[in-house]
Amino acid sequence: MIDLKLFEKFETENHLLPFSASRLKSYKNNKAKFFLDYVMGYPRVSNSRMERGKAVETGLDYFIKNQNKKIFESLNVAKTFYKSATNFIDNAEENQKQFEMIEPMLSQIIYRFTDFWISKDYIGSQIRIETLIYGCPFIGYIDYILEDADTIYIIDLKTKDKFMVTYDDKLQMAIYKKAFQEKTKKNIDCSFLVATGKQPKRKDQKVCEFVPFIPDYDYIAEVETHIKSLEHTLKLANSIDDLKVLFAPKLDDYEWKDPDARKNRQEVWGI
Repeated sequence: MIDLKLFEKFETENHLLPFSASRLKSYKNNKAKFFLDYVMGYPRVSNSRMERGKAVETGLDYFIKNQNKKIFESLNVAKTFYKSATNFIDNAEENQKQFEMIEPMLSQIIYRFTDFWISKDYIGSQIRIETLIYGCPFIGYIDYILEDADTIYIIDLKTKDKFMVTYDDKLQMAIYKKAFQEKTKKNIDCSFLVATGKQPKRKDQKVCEFVPFIPDYDYIAEVETHIKSLEHTLKLANSIDDLKVLFAPKLDDYEWKDPDARKNRQEVWGI
């Protein structure tokens, strides 16, 4: 079990704990960015795609809570949210490109979600979960939960440029499922609702579908491995400067394409 006191040595205003799937993804894929965001406390940079996803979810939430309203009202809610959220993002072309994807994405999602909802009870959205993995506290927020007499349905909404579910998506879902298995005796059905907003060019092309989560690997064992890796790294360090050396950046990572991320990297490592 991890020694949580190791985390206390490097506590900042932006606490390392509790962990989450997004923090795990950051540590696994770009340790230098993890260091900037969660140790040094640099503001995490948003972008048009991220705000597009939040806008679509906001529109779906409105639709669920106001079923007597017209769909176009949910679309307006989503678009208004997006415009407000992207005011600070200085990329007019990309902002407009993602704005134009909101309506087709949300329309697809409402159709699929409504069909799935039949004969099930809606429990809520952004439901907080908590669990321990290798003694490390994890939290998360499940997008949507429904249930019937025998089963709890966990739905993770994904707006994507391409129809796909990534390995990191599956790691996240495995954590959610573990947390719920500890609290219920019901069956747990986990799926991703993936939407691209595109029109199919072939009959077999998927553009918006539910994708069942199939635990084809021991994802929780992998999470434990990364937590052990972080624990070992923290043991090696006695100061923030030590961590800075241990988390040296890989300069060709795609996340450094963002100018603010590059600026933060240069401030810390000088490269």
